[in-house]
Amino acid sequence: MRARGKIRQKGVVLIAVVWSVFILAAMAFALSALVRSSSDELHARKEQLQSYYVARGAVYRAISMLKQPMVQHGDARPFVPGQSRLEWDDAGRHIAIDVMDETGKLDLNASSPAMLERLFQNLGMELEAAHSLTAAIEDWRDSDDETRPSGAESLYYLSLPRPYRPANRDFQSVDELLLVRGVTQQLLYGGYRVRPEDGVVERQVGLIDCLTVASGNSSVNINYAPMPVLMTVPGMTPMVASLIVEGRKRKPFDSVGEFVHDYPVLLSGETLSHLTGGSTGPYTLIASAAADDGVTARIRAVVQVNGLQVNMGGRLMPGPPFLIREWDDSYVR
Repeated sequence: MRARGKIRQKGVVLIAVVWSVFILAAMAFALSALVRSSSDELHARKEQLQSYYVARGAVYRAISMLKQPMVQHGDARPFVPGQSRLEWDDAGRHIAIDVMDETGKLDLNASSPAMLERLFQNLGMELEAAHSLTAAIEDWRDSDDETRPSGAESLYYLSLPRPYRPANRDFQSVDELLLVRGVTQQLLYGGYRVRPEDGVVERQVGLIDCLTVASGNSSVNINYAPMPVLMTVPGMTPMVASLIVEGRKRKPFDSVGEFVHDYPVLLSGETLSHLTGGSTGPYTLIASAAADDGVTARIRAVVQVNGLQVNMGGRLMPGPPFLIREWDDSYVR
């Protein structure tokens, strides 16, 4: 009996030891997983921060490229008017800068109601909805509080669950459109769709890709204007717009005259008056810095690189070398 009791005691101790080892192993495994997870998170955070600062620096480097003369020390200029992309490698990351001259968009404050209405239709809006949105935009940017037919002024905006008043001044940014009746985030920022013919996911442009508040004129740049913008120009046809898009892929046009020379098309004086070539800025720069492990940071900036002046006692003097108009640290669209 005494021997059996000792054996039973040894069995209990053995089971306790086994369970203790199991619990300690589980704890060690959990601790190891936690440390590994924290290490991976720290590494990802470090890569994200490094990519961000590389992308941030790339914006300023791109600004210097935009300002360089046509030939520097016998080398070709890194940027020529009409160019839409800059690329290089830096600090183990690939840098890509998408360049968009803001004159390739319609100026929200300077464009005619007819051109704005055509743009909205080109983006898929029905005629009545496009007309109403144009009227609401005109009401927002004019100085009075009188409502146009199909428009919207204080009477409408003050009736909303969170009431506010229309600005009754020029738009300060394209994002301000979200306050205007009829503008949704989908319409402003665009979206994505799957092409039924091949299953490829493609981005659909939004107002943010077609409108600006920085150009200050009603003409559009043939080297940068997307198709919906080109088709707002009076007298523009799909054939001519397609020739512009295809031609600039091979080589940016130095001027509208060069396009007319290379592609003999008949354009009216009104059509020509709404077109421009070359690049004058300001520019939208979208800087992407990608690490080997796929961590990417994207920054969007709207910059003015020339023509800046300051008023010194009623006398215009040369201003700073550049001006950053907008900055988005985490551009995801």
